[in-house]
Order: sequence, then structure tokens, then C-alpha cells
Amino acid sequence: MPKPSTRKFQLSPTKIRTFRDCPAKYRWEYIEKLGRFYRRPKPYYSFGTSIHSTLDAFAQAGGPSVMSVDDIVQQLRLSWVDAGYASPADAKAKLAEAEAIVIECHAAALHAETTTPPDERPELFATEKTYSQDITPEVRLTGRIDRIDAYPDGTLDIVDYKSGRMSVSEEDVAGALPMRIYQTVVKHHYPDRPVRASIYAVRSGMIASHTLSDTERTDLIAELAEEGEMLRNKDFTNILPVFNEDLCDECDYRPHCDRIWKDQRRRGWD
Repeated sequence: MPKPSTRKFQLSPTKIRTFRDCPAKYRWEYIEKLGRFYRRPKPYYSFGTSIHSTLDAFAQAGGPSVMSVDDIVQQLRLSWVDAGYASPADAKAKLAEAEAIVIECHAAALHAETTTPPDERPELFATEKTYSQDITPEVRLTGRIDRIDAYPDGTLDIVDYKSGRMSVSEEDVAGALPMRIYQTVVKHHYPDRPVRASIYAVRSGMIASHTLSDTERTDLIAELAEEGEMLRNKDFTNILPVFNEDLCDECDYRPHCDRIWKDQRRRGWD
């Protein structure tokens, strides 16, 4: 007789967002695991992944004092993902756009490095690292973080790159569930250190930050513990898709939905 699984239920920002957007999509993505049949490359994912990988390599290398402008452009070309673009010409144009972005990122990093006193400069603490925290006996909250900087005063600054936006505000950071989750799981591992989260809009160089209070973290854990247990135990068997004009057109599972609704109409269930 097989032993029961001891693996905890993994609750991530992406899982939460997927369920809140569409329980049927959650079912197909995480329960039935149909993504391998329906998931298709998207140019904005490829674009963002390419820039993320480049900035990750830039940070790990040691920043502008180690990696020149030519180096960061070369790194982008090595990291470039061209999946999902409409044509080679479209991919080439987007590569040129990405090159301009990483060049500006290099300039901003160089300016910060040369104008910030040495005793105030942060050090790279981690890149592309997953942190987790058990929030019930069966549910583990996880978050994969782009970058964490450590400041001389002990502060850990969680930096999330955003390649698709021009501006960001403190309210944006405060209202972003992933940023709240990242702060929560990092603070769990480093309870004696100040922790904040920052969104870096790489197109403009704008950065905004926010720090969760202890009460906000406690409330968030309680909320997500309840949601995690619900997802862990929910019966998704009869979940049907619901049309959402803001989400459905871009959804990978739209063909699957269309077939389901066609079958529903044929059976006269609607």
C-alpha cells in the first residue's frame, strides 16, 4: 500500500492570482496540469524574461564597476528569448528596445554607485531565490524573488523588476499581493532585520518602496492560510469557466473553454 504524501501544499502568488482570476483556469493549470497542451509563448513574457535574466547576471557580476555597457548589451543578447514574437523583424525591434532599457539601467546603477557614499551602499544579498514559510500544518507559502539588497543598517530590500510599466508608486507596491508575500516570507527568515519591498520600473528607472507592518503581515498570513486550506481541499470537478472580457482573450485555455461551452449549449445546459 503506498504511503500517503508528506508534501505540503505550495501556495504562491501565481497560484493565488490564477484562482482569483478564474477557478476553471486554476483547475486546468494545477489540478489537471493541461498547460503542456495549451500554454503558448507570449512576447511580453519573453521580453520580461530576457531583461530579468540580464539584470540578474549584471547584479551577480558586481554591477557597473565590473560589467561595462558593452558587456550588459552582450549579456542581453545571450539571454534573449525570441519565442512568441510575430516575426523575426518584430523580435529584432524588441531586442533593440530591450538594449536601450538595459543601457539605461547600467547608467542608473553607475550614477548610484558613484554618488552614494560607500557606507550607505547596499550589497547584493540574493538573486532569483525562493523563500517559503509554513502558514498551516499543510500549507506552505512560497515566493520567488528577483533580487534582495542588504543595506549597512541591516535593511533587506526586496527588488522586483517590472519591464512592462513606466511608473510606479508606493501605493502600487503596498497593493501588490506578490510584494506583500515576498516581505512576509523574507521577514519570517530574518525576523530581526528591517524588510521592505521595492518595484523597479526598468523602462523609466522609477523605483517605489513600501514596508508592511507586523499587523499587516499577521493579517495576510491569516487570510492566505484560509485561502490555502480552501484550495487544498476544494473539489474542482464541476468548476466551469466564466467569461471575463478583460482576461479571456489572452488566456491560453480559451480554446478549451470554447469547447466546453459549445458542449454545454449542445446539451442544453445553459
